[in-house]
Amino acid sequence: MSSKDFGIQRHFHQKRQKRRRIRLFLYCSVAVVLFAALLYVPFFSGYFNVKNVSVSGTEAIPSESVRKTVTDMLDEPALLILARRSIFLFSTREAEQRLEKEFSRIETVSVSKRPFSREIAVAIVERQSAGIACGKNAGDACFYFDKNGALFAEAPFTVGASLLLVKEDALRPSELPHAQYTKEAVAFMFRIKEYARDFGGVTVESFSFLNHYGDVEALCVEGFKILFSMEQDGTKQAQVLKHLLAEEIKDNIAKLDYIDFRVENRAYYKLKK
Repeated sequence: MSSKDFGIQRHFHQKRQKRRRIRLFLYCSVAVVLFAALLYVPFFSGYFNVKNVSVSGTEAIPSESVRKTVTDMLDEPALLILARRSIFLFSTREAEQRLEKEFSRIETVSVSKRPFSREIAVAIVERQSAGIACGKNAGDACFYFDKNGALFAEAPFTVGASLLLVKEDALRPSELPHAQYTKEAVAFMFRIKEYARDFGGVTVESFSFLNHYGDVEALCVEGFKILFSMEQDGTKQAQVLKHLLAEEIKDNIAKLDYIDFRVENRAYYKLKK
């Protein structure tokens, strides 16, 4: 190959290399522009900033208080320098955790993002009152508890026919909600109250947990008490109570002193003299 041919090939090679560098530069420039646009539009342009916070499912909880908690989060920093006003930077999981911590009446909460309408939607299910727990001393605080046995809000000392009343020696929850009873214990008390009313015409006024072994005392408006054991089958004890009140004791309910179910497979009762 002559030096002239070599020079021509070298010239064309240099031109190809130059075109490649130009194309690479253009590709990189376009990529940088696209990347900048992808960052700018959702995070800096304000187009996807949250415009509205909707709240549904609240009754006892003020919806405006829930909305304020969420809107306050929008002004907090995210990614060091950016505020969370962009819907893409807002953490729904963190919002759910904060709402659960701030509002003890919340049973479940779901926070979702709607980017095209630029809205944060908060859906709340509130705890429903199953009963009231109160200290036994005058002036002690009372608290509502739900079907799962969690204390969730302070309550007045008033009980409706549909609510349970539990009296405790000491009731000082450090924070709310507070798991005070088991779901099974709440269901057990409801069953006893229902059976006593429907099959004996007896009204259970209040319940007390006597010890850590599961002994429960039900005080009746009619002036007698019923002693149960949570360590035994609750349905069976309720059925035996039904039988005693409806079939055996019958007209002597006014003379009752107590009924005791704490010995397994046994039921004792005593009449007043």
